[in-house]
Amino acid sequence: MTEKQYQRKKMSKICSLEAYKYLETWIKKHYPKNPYPMAPEKYFYSVTSHRQYLSKLLEDIIVRLLRAKGSDPVKSYDRGKYIGDKIGVDVIGHKVKLGTIWAKSNHTRPGRADITCFFGGEMLNIEVKIGKDTQSPDQKKEQLRAESNGEKYVIVKTVDDFLSIMSFSKWKSLENSGLDEHLEKW
Repeated sequence: MTEKQYQRKKMSKICSLEAYKYLETWIKKHYPKNPYPMAPEKYFYSVTSHRQYLSKLLEDIIVRLLRAKGSDPVKSYDRGKYIGDKIGVDVIGHKVKLGTIWAKSNHTRPGRADITCFFGGEMLNIEVKIGKDTQSPDQKKEQLRAESNGEKYVIVKTVDDFLSIMSFSKWKSLENSGLDEHLEKW
């Protein structure tokens, strides 16, 4: 695949061509008997029409790579939901689309990281941000809480960010299913 062909994929916004090729080889290593392995955008979160597609895709990639390392990552239970399009009536009597409403969940602590896991003797909190997204005030408080408790808190915007974090961590020395070989090249 050429760079030009790759840039047409939605996934190119969160993943370099080199990282994409790494994900392809990672999938092939895990399914060696499959003569037609899936492309990364189909293997990981594949609902491309979803509004939060890129963040869910990145979260799924991180979770699967951490599981391959022997960790048991936990995604944030529930972040709320969108309640359908509301239709109102304006002053003249015309129907007006008011948009969707975001309803927060009561089951999740505000600001909690998207992915948490305990691995290699450390608690890791991973916050996934796409593009120009920034932390909310609650997320900044959660980061301070985590760091004051000796936990590691990282913000990941791309697959490349996650792979570089993995390559500099002490996890690199632990055995896994092929991830270390790539991280040494990274």
